[in-house]
Amino acid sequence: MSAMHNTNTSETALGVHMPGSLNPIVASAPSIPIRRNTRRARSARRNQRRGGTVLVIIAEASYRDSPGVLRAQLEGIHETADIYGMQVRTIRCTGPYDGPSSAIRSDVRGVILMGLPASQAIRHQPGTLPIISFGNDPNDPSDKVMDNNDHIGQLAADYLLRRGHRQLGFLCAMFDKNGYQLRAESFEIAARRQQAPVTRFTDAQPIEITDEAQVARTLREAIDYLVEQLAHHQPPIRGLFVPNDMMTAMVYAALQRRGLEPGRDLDVISCNNERAYLLPLKPQPATIDIGAVTMGRRGVEQLVWRMDHLNHARTVQTVVKPVLVEAEPW
Repeated sequence: MSAMHNTNTSETALGVHMPGSLNPIVASAPSIPIRRNTRRARSARRNQRRGGTVLVIIAEASYRDSPGVLRAQLEGIHETADIYGMQVRTIRCTGPYDGPSSAIRSDVRGVILMGLPASQAIRHQPGTLPIISFGNDPNDPSDKVMDNNDHIGQLAADYLLRRGHRQLGFLCAMFDKNGYQLRAESFEIAARRQQAPVTRFTDAQPIEITDEAQVARTLREAIDYLVEQLAHHQPPIRGLFVPNDMMTAMVYAALQRRGLEPGRDLDVISCNNERAYLLPLKPQPATIDIGAVTMGRRGVEQLVWRMDHLNHARTVQTVVKPVLVEAEPW
């Protein structure tokens, strides 16, 4: 998503707000609380407790379409920071972080950037503070923890092909995001190996508004337009990859308005495993769990390693393997 010019930062003591107005489906879905693995926290790494604070800077624009991923990553961050005896402080911003240098207090041991590269944050700080980024920016000079978009696309294609579908589609709004482009490319490459054509239904118009209700309305309109194209495509699309669970919930509604039933008229595979969006869907589609909690844990572990290796010249990239979650029978 392209960066916004008007930056607004705010701090929270713990956790993240999951905006119910972003999609009405979330408001009616069962809440999924953050869980603490206290047994692990009590028994592991007692001799490596560091103290101090991990500063987490969140680019909210990067998580507008995946609030559950943000929540899960924060769960992993808090859980693992507890193990190392560190506090977590969060700053949330709507664009490139331009907050005061005073945010980096003396107790801050390191920084985790969620959704923005190091080149857009901590610009006024010396290069002695460990920084870990969550994202796929190839120009980001910091250590990174990321999902495996290449493997995600391959899993989606293999799933649909295994179920006998030869006419495949990829549907995605907000296609300006690099992660979605990578998922599309790997999906097409895997399908092409099996001589299966893929048709793209995409909208790359960035959503640069901040009002949650307006974001949801704009996204639904984009999805509805793409589903209209899909519904009239010949030959019919029988296997569809939607690379985001929020979009999948909107795709289900748009298909049903046109008399098409997911599971009967076409198979859908989604991505991220955000259960709040998937639980209301009948039948629940297959999805790909990207390992968001694991990403949070690995971010803190990499940050602790970097504290002890500030002069290590090589940057380290940790790629978390995705896992297929099978569809509910219909």
